[in-house]
Amino acid sequence: MRSIVRPILLLGLLVLAAPLRAAEAPVVVVLPFEVTSPQRLDYLRETLVHLLAGRIAERSGATVVPPWKVVEALQSRAGSSLTDQEARDLGRSFGARYVLSARFTTVGEGFRIDGRMLDVASDREAESVTVNGEKLASLMPRLGDLADALTKTFPATPRPSLPAVGGVLPPTGQMPSAPGVSPGTSWVSRRLPVEIRGVGLGDVDGDGTNEIVVLAKHEVHVYRRQANDLTLLTSYQLDRSLEGLAVDVADLNRNGVAEVYVTALGPGGALASLVVEWAGGALRAVEKELPWYFRLVSLRDGPALVGQRRAHDKAFDGPVRRMVWQGGKLVPGEDLRLPPHVTVYSFTVADLDGDGQPEVVSLQPRTPLTVYGSDGAVLARGAAYGQTKLWVETKRSQNADTDEGFYLPGRVLAVNLPGQGARLLVGRNHEAAAIFDRLRTFTSGEVVSLRWQRGEVDEIWQTERFAYVADFQVGPLERGREPMLVVASVTNFDGWFTAPSSYLSLIPLKASFGR
Repeated sequence: MRSIVRPILLLGLLVLAAPLRAAEAPVVVVLPFEVTSPQRLDYLRETLVHLLAGRIAERSGATVVPPWKVVEALQSRAGSSLTDQEARDLGRSFGARYVLSARFTTVGEGFRIDGRMLDVASDREAESVTVNGEKLASLMPRLGDLADALTKTFPATPRPSLPAVGGVLPPTGQMPSAPGVSPGTSWVSRRLPVEIRGVGLGDVDGDGTNEIVVLAKHEVHVYRRQANDLTLLTSYQLDRSLEGLAVDVADLNRNGVAEVYVTALGPGGALASLVVEWAGGALRAVEKELPWYFRLVSLRDGPALVGQRRAHDKAFDGPVRRMVWQGGKLVPGEDLRLPPHVTVYSFTVADLDGDGQPEVVSLQPRTPLTVYGSDGAVLARGAAYGQTKLWVETKRSQNADTDEGFYLPGRVLAVNLPGQGARLLVGRNHEAAAIFDRLRTFTSGEVVSLRWQRGEVDEIWQTERFAYVADFQVGPLERGREPMLVVASVTNFDGWFTAPSSYLSLIPLKASFGR
């Protein structure tokens, strides 16, 4: 009975919420930006729409029509501009009160954004605003300024209390900032029509440049950043019976191209992980149906791939083991000496206090971040980090509503920069009020840098607020260049009422730590 009642109750709540929400808050349509630049910045046409739409919803409480719906409605116009009357007609078709149009123009190294808010119910222009930025790195805060200025005449409205199915709610308010100055994003990709679950960095095709590898539920996509845009190099389709959970990239078999290690679940929740590698101009599987979770971690002697099994009644079973290549096969090697209860998701090993002895930092399901000494003793505990939407069952029952399980924790990385010592990076996603155990919805997320000293775990800085942070990685995109923090964020989850969409954001790591 519960399996029937829950969906019906959820749909009923959504139906009831729709008219209330429309009555309480103005509905806004944000049109694709016009982009004028000698550089190849066409990707910003849609990217800026999603970013501005999120900020308008966040700061004003307005209901913003999903940008992908607007793009679909405009497909027949092939990018041509709308007249004011055509824009108002489009707004009426969505039941909107306002239609926002904007032009992005580069000016030397800087930019200008001219925004106009049209009132659908009249012939008047509700608001007209121009914001300027000296460099593209200031794009995100200036978009916030634009949103504030354009919506200042909106009436104060309560925010919706129910999450949108399959989507990410706009934030309900400013989250407290970590001590110090939050670094700005240097580059944001165009919208990617996938729900990202994991991200990795590595030289997949052996050309000396690192590619960005993105894992979706059933696919692996390899992107290369070129001329301020992302170029899809290749894709690999997982068997439809498989569900991708995590991805890592590294050349561990020493053949000059990085392997892509995909943790995947098969029928019945059994592990069926795989390894794919570049060959003949495409990704091809070199190992399949491996009964291991995979994770690339930092150990005392450098990066290593580790694995762990699962059992029919336990999500994690047996020790965490170093995975090695022998005779063209990926096989388990030595067991790692880790504190009890530390599993493959997630941990890292680093000398955090510079005393020559490594500490183990662990993020485990339902457990706050924990720092262990080399003897396994608990040295410190931090806050809750690494919240994700990746649910793993530990024990199945005949009633899906009573299945036992938990959400996998996100990645934890240790990074070292000259003069800075070891620092930790973790993700933090802010959860909306939960309705059901298995319907987890987030308002926003960020990546946080932590420092352990004198027995305390302190937050040093955090990135700006993104949508749900699915995963992140650190590394240079080009040989000899500074490492970048690559953040994968999801703005819409694949669901009944939404098309999936995600973004990649790049932040110079050294500049962030140097502030």
